[in-house]
Formats: sequence, structure tokens, C-alpha cells
Amino acid sequence: MQNISLSELLNCPKYNTSKAVLPIIVGTDANNKPFVQDLCKMPHLLIGGGTWTGKTMFFKSVIRNIQNKYSTKEYEITILNPKGIDFEKYVNSVTVINDVDECMQTLQNTVGEMDNRYTLLLKSKTKNITEYNQHNLENQLPFHIVLIDEISTMISFFGKKVEQNIIPLAEKARATGIHLIITSNHFDKISNLFKVYFPVRMAFWVAKKKESVKILGEPGAETLSIQGEALFSDAGRIPILIHTPYIEE
Repeated sequence: MQNISLSELLNCPKYNTSKAVLPIIVGTDANNKPFVQDLCKMPHLLIGGGTWTGKTMFFKSVIRNIQNKYSTKEYEITILNPKGIDFEKYVNSVTVINDVDECMQTLQNTVGEMDNRYTLLLKSKTKNITEYNQHNLENQLPFHIVLIDEISTMISFFGKKVEQNIIPLAEKARATGIHLIITSNHFDKISNLFKVYFPVRMAFWVAKKKESVKILGEPGAETLSIQGEALFSDAGRIPILIHTPYIEE
């Protein structure tokens, strides 16, 4: 598998002709073909893997994907980053929250945002954000992508409170245009109930087979040897080997 830059993939025909609402270049497959998925259909993504294996780089590629496809009026990106590092270059283009208490408050606020959006859908008699925006050209709702980098840190501080806010979002936020992408190095802190609401998952390299099973429900991630390699699993289907793109910064 070749290590291909995101800028090269953003110019590929498969991405530019995609009919996906929120096309995301996950990477390239075993045949070095672009692997593009629709975040709107996923509608959320849970990512596991060891330190320095490519999870944060993948986050950055998602940000570039969205910024490449949409104008700033059409999307919002919020990064909950209790680690406090890695996203310094993005503070002028997206919302980056580093303080762990503010991360929790922002997560709670996102649940409130979802509820408010549902009220707007109900009043306008529309079923989802796409229909709403078609009927409200002067007051459209932006897609809101919430990236949580290392959710286990938040769980360490706030326990079940994190899950109690994540699950309603994972269950209902799709129709309102809110999508979650979450990473963790420590899947032992993530409950099975939590994982049920994230059928689409990615696993980067892990040290032990049992860690792969915790992420994907099966082994395999422990055999990955290259930084940026990942297994992409869609609702329990056989995982696909992917090489995520690198970013020329």
C-alpha cells in the first residue's frame, strides 16, 4: 500500500464526483484506490488504536475534507481536546476546546443544540437537516462535526456522565446534522452499551489481540505494522484494510 497525501486524494475523481452529502476520504484500500465514505450515512465514527499510530492525523484529514468541500457558513467543527496538544494550528478555523471541564460543558451544550434543532425541524415540518435547508434558504443550519480526541480522558474525570450525553447524540443527532468522531487509546473505559451506538469503527495498530477485539469485535489490528494503517469496520462487516492519508503541513 502506498502512502498517499490528502491533497492528492482531494483531487481524485472518486471524491470530486461523489454523491455523498459529507464525503470523507478515509484513505486508500489494498489496491491503492481512494476509499470514500459518507459521514452523513455512518453517521458517527469510533476510532481506537495505540499512541502515535495515526488517529490525530486522521482527525486533521477529516477537518481538511470538510473545509475543502464546504464554505464556512455550511459547517461547524468543534474539537474536544482534553489532551491540550496537536491542534494549535486549527484554532483560527475551528473551535478547539482544551480544558476538560469546558469539554464536558460543550458536550452537554451539543445535546441542547440537537434538541433545539429538532424543535426547528418540527416547526418547519421537515424530517432532517437536508429537507430543512431546502425549505429555509435564508436561514440554513450548518452541519456540525464534533471531534473528541481521547474520550477516555473525559471518562476518567466525569465517569458515566460522558456516556449519558454521548448516547443521545449517537442515537438521534444524525437527522439534525450533528456527527461525532471519537478516538480512544483505552477502550477498556468504554462500555459495551456505548459501543453499540457506534457500529462504524476504525482500529489503528494495537499491541494485543484483545485490544483489537475491544475495538472491532474481532482480532486484526494487532497485525498492523505501519503508522497510518487501519481497519475500517462498517456495522460488523468484514474489516477493510485502509491506509489513511498523510497531510503536508
